[in-house]
Amino acid sequence: MHKNKLVVVGVGHVGSYVLADAMKLRLFAEIATIDILKDVAHGEALDQAHATALTYMSNVDVHAGNYADCADADVIIIAAGPSVLKDDNNPNAIPDRASLTGKNAAVIREVMAGITKYTKEAIIILITNP
Repeated sequence: MHKNKLVVVGVGHVGSYVLADAMKLRLFAEIATIDILKDVAHGEALDQAHATALTYMSNVDVHAGNYADCADADVIIIAAGPSVLKDDNNPNAIPDRASLTGKNAAVIREVMAGITKYTKEAIIILITNP
């Protein structure tokens, strides 16, 4: 029996909102979280797993994982990478989000290498800056 599976890569501010919304939508039977900070992935998954006791939440198998979890994923949402980079030479400057291009391109290359090692079949949605 096939069960719908989501993998969320990057569970910072944006990824944690994606995870919470995915839980409420009840589209997935299993959700795995992946983050460069493994404790963050574990903590976000644990928070959402505890929320399944609420009456409006479905009983979803949510857990911290790794790229091997992508092998049977239907959908992978990538929310990895920084949202702003501060200028160390001018800490009061308004961050230029376009400056994220180089950093986030490197992050996406790394993430895609991890994903494509296990699947080339999943639907991939990118939520990144810029």
